[in-house]
Amino acid sequence: MTERRRLTTVDKLKIIVRQAMCPICGERLGGLDGLDFDHEHALARGGADTIENLRAVHRDCHRVKTSGAKATSHGSDIHEIAKTKRLAAGQEEFRRRLLTKEPGKESERSSKWPSRPLGASKKGKKK
Repeated sequence: MTERRRLTTVDKLKIIVRQAMCPICGERLGGLDGLDFDHEHALARGGADTIENLRAVHRDCHRVKTSGAKATSHGSDIHEIAKTKRLAAGQEEFRRRLLTKEPGKESERSSKWPSRPLGASKKGKKK
């Protein structure tokens, strides 16, 4: 994992001047002591570690955005990152199966139920 950017006081003030309001709750930011600096696009999801990708948020707002509210993490950063990792693992497994498949060999059926042959429909038959 790469080292994260260390923010100087000047960097923090530039970010606060740029926005002045918390983007999560919409209230004024206030002093530096009650703020966190959050990556708008999470680093784990491909966001850049630049000042333009950072934003000032209230510490409580940041906690909810990162971990979720109460008993669920739905909609939070950790939920989205876990979902991205799950999907990537599924795609990697699919690629691995495709690459190990022998050309010309029939793949096993995923269903145990036999399919109905074409043309065996009872619809449209006259007696």
